[in-house]
Amino acid sequence: MLTNVPKQRPTLFRRAIGNLMDNADRYGAAPFRAMLWRDAENIHVRISDHGAGVAPELLSRLGQPFVRGDVARAGAGGGLGLSIVARCVQLHGGTLTLRNADGGGFIAEISLPRS
Repeated sequence: MLTNVPKQRPTLFRRAIGNLMDNADRYGAAPFRAMLWRDAENIHVRISDHGAGVAPELLSRLGQPFVRGDVARAGAGGGLGLSIVARCVQLHGGTLTLRNADGGGFIAEISLPRS
């Protein structure tokens, strides 16, 4: 349970997690993994897949509105999913880390303060 989190918005947080899971399903490849754990200071949520990942030059721009991980991809999505996640995490006082996995795949990790 998240307590004492600035501007706590559980509906937005559920949407953010849903966006990460949808992205893994849509643009990644199985097997997928969702992890939730806590340490002394933070609660962590990690969604990962085993797809192709994202071009390294795009990683730093992911989370900005209308930026897509695969510029050649046409059709589905308008490039807002990760920006919604980034905004949600910011409102909850946390951090969002997006990276390619060693050996292939993509990892999105949210870290939120416990107090």
